[in-house]
Amino acid sequence: MPPAMKRTTARSAMKRKAAGGAAMKRKAIKTIVKKIARARQAQSAGRGKAAGKDASPAPRGGKSVEQTYQKKTQVEHILLRPDTYVGSVEMQTDTLWVWDKDAGEMQSKSVNYVPALYKIFDEILVNAADHLTRDKSMDCIKVEIDVKQGRIKVTNNGKSLPIQIHKTHKVYVPELVFGHLLTSDNYDDSEKKVTGGRNGFGAKLTNIFSNRFVVETAGKGKVYRQQWTTNMSRKGKPEIKRYTGPEYTSVEFWPDLARFGMDHLEADTVALMRRRVYDLGGTSGTRCAVHLDGKLVPLKSFEDYCALFHSGEGHVYNKPNKRWELLVARSDGDGFQQCSFVNAISTPKAGTHVQYVVDQLIDAILAKANKAAGKGSDIKRVQVKNHLWIFVNCLIENPAFSSQTKEMMTLKASSFGSTCDLSKAFIEEVIEKTDIVNAVVSDAQARMTAQMDKTGKSGVKGKRILGIPKLEDANEAGGKKGGFFVACSIIFSSCCFLVAVSISCHVVVVCS
Repeated sequence: MPPAMKRTTARSAMKRKAAGGAAMKRKAIKTIVKKIARARQAQSAGRGKAAGKDASPAPRGGKSVEQTYQKKTQVEHILLRPDTYVGSVEMQTDTLWVWDKDAGEMQSKSVNYVPALYKIFDEILVNAADHLTRDKSMDCIKVEIDVKQGRIKVTNNGKSLPIQIHKTHKVYVPELVFGHLLTSDNYDDSEKKVTGGRNGFGAKLTNIFSNRFVVETAGKGKVYRQQWTTNMSRKGKPEIKRYTGPEYTSVEFWPDLARFGMDHLEADTVALMRRRVYDLGGTSGTRCAVHLDGKLVPLKSFEDYCALFHSGEGHVYNKPNKRWELLVARSDGDGFQQCSFVNAISTPKAGTHVQYVVDQLIDAILAKANKAAGKGSDIKRVQVKNHLWIFVNCLIENPAFSSQTKEMMTLKASSFGSTCDLSKAFIEEVIEKTDIVNAVVSDAQARMTAQMDKTGKSGVKGKRILGIPKLEDANEAGGKKGGFFVACSIIFSSCCFLVAVSISCHVVVVCS
């Protein structure tokens, strides 16, 4: 082989050897990189597992994760957290007005009761009152409270519920209304309604807190009856029979008293329930007769109802329009008192409807009281309010409340759907018949006197007190002529009124 060719072949071999070596190096590097990546991935996964193990919560009191984190059905949640829906299930003591069956009168006394039990009773009454608003043919509500059996029944006449299967939900309408949560005919807020139902709980809450719950509704040749037991957990089959009598709907239930810490319907609870029936009789108008335990509740008007509470003297009743009626009297000395209803719902904690009326009264009475008290008087709004006792019965469109218990209305006055402007003549009559202005002025004077006594007993020279109602200011007090026994004389007589004349510090008492 020629030398030149040998050198070319040798160089080619060297190049091939170098290229092969480079490829092997690249392959080796790739292998090392993969190993490093896998090692890092494994290390990262190990740290993740360790972190996850460290982050997982320790069992609470030996409970498993499944025991610690739970999900409840809506019925289970209502029974577990009843305060959200019906109020407290604990016994509490309050001073309340109740109906004394034996005495035949309303009495204010200390009462032991369970708010939740009272509320599930009230839900059924409000149902009947709502039907009265919707159905002009209805004119009777009957309530039975069977203490011995622990049974309560509310019946109203008028149109029955439709006895037919709901096409969407595939159950009879009465079952849907009384046995399925969140069902209501009040969800259309574009429709202005003056009823009490709103959120789709209502009578279902009564069903849930009862050992036994029975619904009957009759109309159009049929009577429908269905029963639930064990806190609405067991549902009986609907019974439908032929019927030829008048239309009606009744709800009968046996409260699960053990859930309220009772073994029978206690006397205070029954007295409070009876009072609530009288509420219904007083607010349902003249066209509906309300019966309690087989006897007609003898109330013909809201004014009759109010007379059960106050003495019957010194009050003024007014019905400015079809949606509002009120009665104003003087408080009996225990501060501001009120008894109010929104769409037949009792609102013991008042709300915007009461404040709407009270503000108008306070404005007018305060102006009169300050004028009567004289120069320098400073009577506060709260001092006027403390002398008011007001009863309000109103119909409000789509009312809103502070909670499901509906004890206080929160709807703004601009959304009431009506107004209750108090006329000047009505306010003048309130001032004249209740003598509230004199009571407010006397209270202000008594407070001022008490403040003066307190200042005097302290032995500390305080600031001058001016503007005492019906007295003239002692303008020389604290000056040269203001000392005791300095150019002063006092003339006494049988005193009716007093005029002070600061001429050389002489004080003249002129009397008739």
